[in-house]
Amino acid sequence: MSAESISLAGVKIAVIGGDRRQLAVINALRKMQAQLRYYALPSSWPELAGLEQAENLIQAVSNAHIILLPINGTDPEGLVRTVEDIPAPAFTRDILEIIPDGALLAIGSLRPLMRSWVETLGIQTLEYGETDEIAVLNSIPTAEGALQVAMEELPITIHGCSCYVLGFGRCGITLARMLHALNAKTTVFARRPAQLVRAQAMGLDTGLLTELPGRIGSARLIYNTIPAMVLPEKLLVRTDPGVLIVDIASAPGGVDFSAAARLGRKALLSLGLPGKVAPETAGDILASALPGLIMDALASR
Repeated sequence: MSAESISLAGVKIAVIGGDRRQLAVINALRKMQAQLRYYALPSSWPELAGLEQAENLIQAVSNAHIILLPINGTDPEGLVRTVEDIPAPAFTRDILEIIPDGALLAIGSLRPLMRSWVETLGIQTLEYGETDEIAVLNSIPTAEGALQVAMEELPITIHGCSCYVLGFGRCGITLARMLHALNAKTTVFARRPAQLVRAQAMGLDTGLLTELPGRIGSARLIYNTIPAMVLPEKLLVRTDPGVLIVDIASAPGGVDFSAAARLGRKALLSLGLPGKVAPETAGDILASALPGLIMDALASR
C-alpha cells in the first residue's frame, strides 16, 4: 500500500520523542490529513511549525488513536530517546494505563519491561523496526555509518583489511557486501550453516561462531551485529592489540566493553547510525513504509 493512497483524516496521532527522522514521518502523516500532536521534540525545528505541542506526556497520549514512538524506542526503564538535551519522557505503567482503549502504540521495538506492561494491559502494539519493509532498507545507512566509524578510527584503509562480520541477518548481509566491494578481506561468522552458504555464494569467507576463538586473532576490524554476548573477555584477550571492534547490535550489544577497556582494545557501541549519518534517507524509509504498516495494524483488529 503506497503512502499516497492512504487517508488518515480524523485520526489523532501523538508523535513522541525521537530525532530528525521523525520529521519525514510527520510530513507524510500531514499529507494524509492526520491530526498531529507532538511532544519531546525541539519546538525550534521549523518543520514542526503549526503543529500542536503537548505540554506533558499525559496530554500527549490523551485521546490519541495512535501513539508513535521512535524507531530506537526507549531504554530498558522506558525512557524515550530524545535529542538536543530534551528531557526523556518516561513511559511508565501509569502512563500506559491512561492510553485510550483501542489506541495503537507504534514503536521500533519493545523492551522486556514495557512489553510485559502492554501485554498485561492489553494494548495493541506495532513493532515496526523489525519489519522487512523498514529493516532491510534501514540496513543501508546502518552499514554506511559502520564503515564511516571504521574509516575515522582505524589508521589503515578498509581495502585489504582483515574484517570479521559476526551475524548474517539484515545488517550483516548489507555490511559484508559493502566491505567485500571495498576489497576488504571479509569473513562472516554465524551460527547456522545455511547463513554461511549464502555468504559463500556472495564470495565471502565464512566460519561458524564456534570457530571464532581459534581465528579471532587475525582480525583488524570486527563488526558485531548479534544482540547477545558473543565477545566475552575470554575471546577479547585473543584479539590483535590493534583491533577495532564496532558493535551495531541492539543495546547492550554483544561485547564485554569493560573487559575490552581493561585489555586496551578499542570497542565502540555504535547505535542509531541511520539517524546520525543519514537522517533524511532514514526518515524517508520510515515515511514510505510506516503509514501502510499502521493501516495494516488497524485493519487487523
